[in-house]
Amino acid sequence: MTDEEALTRSIGQRFRSIRLQQRQTLQTMARALDVSYQQIRKYETGQNRISASTLYRAAGVLGVDVARFFDDPARTAEAAGGDRKAENDDLARALSRIDDPHVRRRLVDLISILDTKS
Repeated sequence: MTDEEALTRSIGQRFRSIRLQQRQTLQTMARALDVSYQQIRKYETGQNRISASTLYRAAGVLGVDVARFFDDPARTAEAAGGDRKAENDDLARALSRIDDPHVRRRLVDLISILDTKS
């Protein structure tokens, strides 16, 4: 796999991950970006490269900075300080969408347990 193919696949995987975090369906994204849902799937699997303009529009639809599609997971914690805030915001939004307070509390407890193991 070439570097270009790896980047295309990585961007697609991040696209899918963010889309799912934001609870957007393939169909919703397709309508918002004026493409078919099959095309969204091809972007997400790295089968097709997503253009810069489409990626920019997708970031707007998903409510994230376009840089989120290019985050380097190998960065150190110091370099990722800004991303940590974005991740915390994403986590807070995800937890706030859970209606059952007991489930929310158990997830917070689980995160705390995982934190002590690192």
